[in-house]
Amino acid sequence: MNVETLGAIFATRMLELVSADGSICPVWIKIGKPRKYEKNIRFCPYQIIGIGDEKIRYALGSDALQSLILTLTKIGADIYGSPESKARKLTWMEDESHNLGIPVFAEVFGDVVPAPSMTLVV
Repeated sequence: MNVETLGAIFATRMLELVSADGSICPVWIKIGKPRKYEKNIRFCPYQIIGIGDEKIRYALGSDALQSLILTLTKIGADIYGSPESKARKLTWMEDESHNLGIPVFAEVFGDVVPAPSMTLVV
């Protein structure tokens, strides 16, 4: 399956990339609304702009929620696995801890993602 557009964008996040000269460049994460792929399969497209190849990617799920959860997981792997993140050049909301607020599997990226620096209030 080749996805060429994000469709309706329903979520974005802007990270900041600190370049070698100290300037700040935006890195955008854009997530499209989950859409129907086949009878019981949905896909959720996303794109990371500012690092990497900027290709539109997606995750498939049995419903919209599963495709969104898997998309967020793939975004976490893409971001935390990037050379920019490994070099600690990405920040979010001026957080110096390197936590970008994106979910990841702890078994895979637990060594590169710090503990949350913010508390969730319910």
